[in-house]
Amino acid sequence: MSDQNVRLSGSMLDMSRTGQLAAALTAPALLTVFMITLILPVSFEIASLRLTPLRVFLLVMFIPLLAQLFSGKAGKMMAVDILMMLYCLWMILSLMVTEGMDRFAFSGISAVELMGGYLVGRCLVLNAKDFKQYVVLQLLLMLFLLPFSILDTVADKQIWHQILNVFGDVGFRGDSSRPRFGLQRVMNGFEHPILFGLFCSMMAANVVYIWRANFVRAFGTLGFVGFMTFLSLSSGAVLSVMIQVACMIWDWVTRSKWKLLITLFVSAFVFLTFASNRGPVVIFIETLAFNKGTAWTRVLQWEYGSAEVLRNPVFGLGMTGDWERPAWLYTASIDNYWLVVAFRHGIPAFAMVAAAIFFGLRQVVKARGIFEHTADIRTGYLITFTGIIFTLATVHIWDAIAVLVYFYLGAGMWIASTNNEADNVSAEDPPQAQRGRRATPASTYSRFPPKPSPNQNVTRR
Repeated sequence: MSDQNVRLSGSMLDMSRTGQLAAALTAPALLTVFMITLILPVSFEIASLRLTPLRVFLLVMFIPLLAQLFSGKAGKMMAVDILMMLYCLWMILSLMVTEGMDRFAFSGISAVELMGGYLVGRCLVLNAKDFKQYVVLQLLLMLFLLPFSILDTVADKQIWHQILNVFGDVGFRGDSSRPRFGLQRVMNGFEHPILFGLFCSMMAANVVYIWRANFVRAFGTLGFVGFMTFLSLSSGAVLSVMIQVACMIWDWVTRSKWKLLITLFVSAFVFLTFASNRGPVVIFIETLAFNKGTAWTRVLQWEYGSAEVLRNPVFGLGMTGDWERPAWLYTASIDNYWLVVAFRHGIPAFAMVAAAIFFGLRQVVKARGIFEHTADIRTGYLITFTGIIFTLATVHIWDAIAVLVYFYLGAGMWIASTNNEADNVSAEDPPQAQRGRRATPASTYSRFPPKPSPNQNVTRR
């Protein structure tokens, strides 16, 4: 090989390494910008289209992230990727059918929001270090909002929203955010207390399993997360934390017997379906709501809303379609995200998003040969998603939190697509991950609490 060819090959290798380094440096910065835009509920209008800092970010990054997914740089394509794309395409199609071409821009940006959020998680969170960075960023945002939240709940001062109102339109507390227990319901950084509460609740299991080796840090942070969630005074958000805590207790008491828990849950669901005249869904709503009045409202929303879905099963009723309900039912909203998806876009849309979540989480559960620290992250991730799934059966989500939920779905797919765990180890990971200790097949769901394993084989890298 000539000297010129050697120099050319060396130059190309240097360029490749430089590109990889630039990508590694850019991803954390982009993830940071994404997280910050979540708590900026300020909007402005361009060409009759409502934009927010989050929407602008997703519009700019959508094509590059989609190209990264198709190129394989975020790991191999999976069923969840295809199903998410089909779901968003069906959203656009259903709105064009039900509301005409006048709503094409709105339907397009709605699809970009949800798919864009998923792509941010799928393409920017690629290993344990990235996932931990996401968790730390969200905790820092919660810490930043803490003083504003305390002022809001005790003095009815929405300082953060007042600051942002200088830069554009910001939503302030409305009639649906009435005080509870003599306290104002905090909505700092979001458009409703429910959204703020769900944002905070998503950290509960994650912080415990990421920092399980440090008891004080793990449960001290859990206490902070619980306090911030409580400030929303939202039964749905508190429910999410309760479910996560219950799952963590089950994990500790039973040594990760998740199949037994699933069997018990399915058995209870089937039993209540046939043995109770109210059914498991109604019992679930009535039992866990703070306010019995809102509980009954949700029950009626479920009964009449699901009947409307069956009358319009393919494309739904769109964004502006109304539904039959008692004349005395004061609200036209439906506090059940899964039902809203079917109501607006039809049963196929719900089937696609449900299948995306099912197959995505199934791939995460099936991942084998992963390090113990990654197994802990997986357990926290799955428990959190369990809380989200149940909570979204009692509340509706939109804007930033809807984006965050789909981001969270994508942010766990690196576990499923990991082929070489050594690539996910960094100097910041716990000692057991740095030593390359892999989780054994019998314990891949969790290692909580930690137990000594003196005879465990250790693979060094």
